[in-house]
Amino acid sequence: HLSIRRQRQMCIRDRVLGDRFGSSCSAKIMNEIRSVFQDYGFTVSYNIPFSGAYILKNYGHPSMNQHAIQIEIDRSLYLDERIVEKSESFKGLQNKLTKVIKDIILVGK
Repeated sequence: HLSIRRQRQMCIRDRVLGDRFGSSCSAKIMNEIRSVFQDYGFTVSYNIPFSGAYILKNYGHPSMNQHAIQIEIDRSLYLDERIVEKSESFKGLQNKLTKVIKDIILVGK
């Protein structure tokens, strides 16, 4: 039998991108953002298990060219959950995410 922790690691992606199932961001922009994460080697899930809620519902209006997404990050990538402190991988992840965000800013321009 697989341990619960191992099962969790196999099921959860590094990132979950949410857009309320397409209602808060255009598919084109979401696909470009997903590609950016994948280009940096992250595994990405789309709207499962988190699709977004209040903020996306109230601020995402693709028909008005106002797109909103939610990015969930698996905390095991940056946090030592046993002692609730930054893990050794925190700085590397921070640097990688800085590059990802710079590329995401260019999406849609």
